[in-house]
Amino acid sequence: MYEEYITALYDVFQMLNKLADHKRDQRLKVICLCIFNYIKFIAKEHDVSIANNRSVNADNEINVAIIYEYMNAHSIEPYDFSNIRMEDVNVNDTKDLERFVLSHIYYLIQK
Repeated sequence: MYEEYITALYDVFQMLNKLADHKRDQRLKVICLCIFNYIKFIAKEHDVSIANNRSVNADNEINVAIIYEYMNAHSIEPYDFSNIRMEDVNVNDTKDLERFVLSHIYYLIQK
C-alpha cells in the first residue's frame, strides 16, 4: 500500500511543481517543497525507494483515491485553512505536519 501511496503523492507533487513553475507561484512552490519533504520522510520510514516513482503516468492520470483512502484509514481530517491558527499545528509533531501537508494536497487536487 505504501508504494502506491508514495507514487500517488509523488505524481501530485510533480503536477503541482510544474504548475508552480508555469505560473511562477512562489507560495505553491513552497507547498511543493513541503510535499516533497513529506514524501522523502514517509518513503524512508517505510523503506520505499522514490527513485522508482519518478514519472507521472503518460496519460497524466493520478491515483488520488489512494491518498483519500490513506487519510480515511489514518483518520486524518484536513485542516480548515480559513480557521487555522499558528498554534493549531505543532511543527515538532510528525502527525501534525502530515496532516498539514495532506490538507494542502486535499484542497489543491479538489481544484
